[in-house]
Amino acid sequence: MPVTPDDVRRVAQLASLELDPDDETRLVQKVQQVVEYVDRLQAVDTAGIEPLAHPYAGSSTPMRPDTARQGLPVDEVLANAPDRFGPFFRVPRMIEEGQDD
Repeated sequence: MPVTPDDVRRVAQLASLELDPDDETRLVQKVQQVVEYVDRLQAVDTAGIEPLAHPYAGSSTPMRPDTARQGLPVDEVLANAPDRFGPFFRVPRMIEEGQDD
C-alpha cells in the first residue's frame, strides 16, 4: 500500500502539526518504510511457534514492602521554592477569574 503526501498531510492535520514541503517528502518516505516493514513482518509464517511471555507473566512482580515513613519537614521541602505562601507552594493562576468551564 503506497503512502501518499495526502496521507501524511491528513495525519499531520489530525495531530495539529504544521509541515513544510521538505518535511512532507521526508515523512512520506519514512512512513512508507514503516508500512513495508510491517508488511514483511505479516508475511512471516509463525504457525507452530509458541507465544513468548514475560518471565513474570502469571505471577506477581517482586516488589519491596510498602511501608509508611515520616515525610520531610515543611520548611525543608519549601526551602528552594521560588514563591511560597505560608506552608504552601505559590503557583501561577491557571484559570482566569469568572470562568466556570
